[in-house]
Amino acid sequence: MPAIIIFVSDVNTDISYLNNKLINNLKIPETKMKSEKLKIEGMSCNHCVMHVKKELSKLDVNIKDVQIGSADVEYDENKVKREDLIKAVDEAGYKVII
Repeated sequence: MPAIIIFVSDVNTDISYLNNKLINNLKIPETKMKSEKLKIEGMSCNHCVMHVKKELSKLDVNIKDVQIGSADVEYDENKVKREDLIKAVDEAGYKVII
């Protein structure tokens, strides 16, 4: 029985060593968070606000605030592009003023 314990101990040491090697060799891409306030044309009520929020929520963004005529969002430029935001607002039935 002691041989099994020693063997398991050696395996755990080897696994720990391999895990550390893998972790040290991982290259995690730098997150580029960008904040942007979009000016939106055509919104006139809180129903419009809900439509824009709904479409933006389909993207991987942090919706800070949506009001009549604007949306304030934060997003990772590696995952979401400005064009995606514009398209989402368009899908809601409104237009981003560039």
